[in-house]
Amino acid sequence: MFDRYAIVDGHYWWNIDHHGGQSSKEYARMCNISRYFTPAHSACGPEGDVGKEIYNALCEKACCTHAPLDYQEEETEDLSCNQCQALMINGRYCHETGCPNTRKIKVDGEWITPEEED
Repeated sequence: MFDRYAIVDGHYWWNIDHHGGQSSKEYARMCNISRYFTPAHSACGPEGDVGKEIYNALCEKACCTHAPLDYQEEETEDLSCNQCQALMINGRYCHETGCPNTRKIKVDGEWITPEEED
């Protein structure tokens, strides 16, 4: 059985990916849904298998050419710092002032001090 969150989640993302501009029905639906549904800022598609299943069913119904959403979560590299709210800019960590990890590098999820080259 589908829960309301998954249904709205699947419909919201389908309308995001398939609207034809601000004058389209899909854009109007997306705006209506966004009055009561706001996905996480880090979200880039439906959460969970049920939301993805609904998204894919909508794609089938509309005969769209989008590839079906993958049901397996992608493993992403942990880019966070355990001491501050570091940002990654152009592949380099930018730590907050005073962070003890500022001069360290992250290897296999652990912050280590690099060996000095002589």
